[in-house]
Amino acid sequence: MKKGAAAGSAEAVAARERAALERARALQAREHKLEARAHRLAAHAARVAEQEHELAARLAEAEARTAEAAAERELAAAERELLDERERATRAVEKELASLRIELERERAQPGSARPTAAAGGGPASPVRDRVLERLEARLEAREHELGLLRQRLDSERSALLAREHALQRREAAEARRAFEAPPAPPSFSDGLAAFTRGRSRR
Repeated sequence: MKKGAAAGSAEAVAARERAALERARALQAREHKLEARAHRLAAHAARVAEQEHELAARLAEAEARTAEAAAERELAAAERELLDERERATRAVEKELASLRIELERERAQPGSARPTAAAGGGPASPVRDRVLERLEARLEAREHELGLLRQRLDSERSALLAREHALQRREAAEARRAFEAPPAPPSFSDGLAAFTRGRSRR
């Protein structure tokens, strides 16, 4: 009886040891799975953080480009307004000079002027009046020359402004197309779980 009892006790102990060993192996396998899962979650969390950083950088870049474009539009609008004002002033001067040119030609056509050299009644031309008309014509020609240079400068500045505005419009169109491009892929469920786990671990 004692031998049987001892044998039974030994078998029970061995069974408990086998059970404990199996539980230990099961726990070790579970720990390995949890460690592997933790590594995967950490990798997902790193990718999510990288995507967040990339999105933040793209947003900051887009905001900077938007602010720069807005400033350029305001500057272009101010330059266009100034050019329009100078254009109106130039047209007013052109009209004034045209009127003066007409009056000068009328004065020269009157009797006593150098053209024609003799008056309509056959009298001699007035040298004083002739010199005055010549000086007026010289001043008028100089003013017309200055006005022509000013017109060329205005045309050049307006062409440069138009080129800048077209370049700005093309850049804004490119920005709009870029904004409608496919955004980065949203985080997966695992990524979301990783972010959640990371937030809990920080606490």
